[in-house]
Amino acid sequence: MREESLSGTHATASCSAAASVIIKMYHSDDGLWRESGNPFFASDAILFNRCVFWNGALHWVGRGELALSFDVEQECLHEMPMPPEKEGWAERRLGYFGESGDHLYLIEIYGPLPAGFDVMEMKRDYSGWFVRYHVNINAVAANYPIMVRQNVQEMHHFIFSLMHVIHRRLGEKEESILVLHIPGKFISYNLIDETFMDLGNVSHCLTNRDVGLGLEYSWEGLYPYVNTLSYL
Repeated sequence: MREESLSGTHATASCSAAASVIIKMYHSDDGLWRESGNPFFASDAILFNRCVFWNGALHWVGRGELALSFDVEQECLHEMPMPPEKEGWAERRLGYFGESGDHLYLIEIYGPLPAGFDVMEMKRDYSGWFVRYHVNINAVAANYPIMVRQNVQEMHHFIFSLMHVIHRRLGEKEESILVLHIPGKFISYNLIDETFMDLGNVSHCLTNRDVGLGLEYSWEGLYPYVNTLSYL
């Protein structure tokens, strides 16, 4: 079960192994939950473990051709497209899905050049994704050799995880930053001018999943701070 705070209104989607999904709404005025619409069937390719709020709707990314969005005000569920799957790959390789500065971003990373990938953005009318930035972090790897593995397949040559895309306006200019996690460090990568800087060290208490990779964090476990008037 998942909850998202929406200015005093909470929405949650729960699903069973049979992928029968029920969306419930919580209203802080009366403190009650109620079901929104009828249960619906969703493919197990939809990743309900991570929800992103953007454009007045909740969004769940998918590993297939479609993803889902739920309009909170209208209480309507819609399908939205995923980018075309990479030819020659049996499944998607999701690297990041999130919102910043009123933009919805998606990153998929495929071989054989794992240091090169695209940051895609969803059009506001949901007609499709477009490439917002082309990224190549070979220069980062050259400055931080700790993120390079030797004697492995090319697609596993670099060790990094994508934490967050930050889009903000600074005066008359816009800034877009990609935060990377490499073994022991966070790196800020400017998507516009391709410069980067060290944001500082992190601890070395690795999770079981990341032992041997030197990575402690990934985008699935990162939630940007948002002011709210209610407690979750």
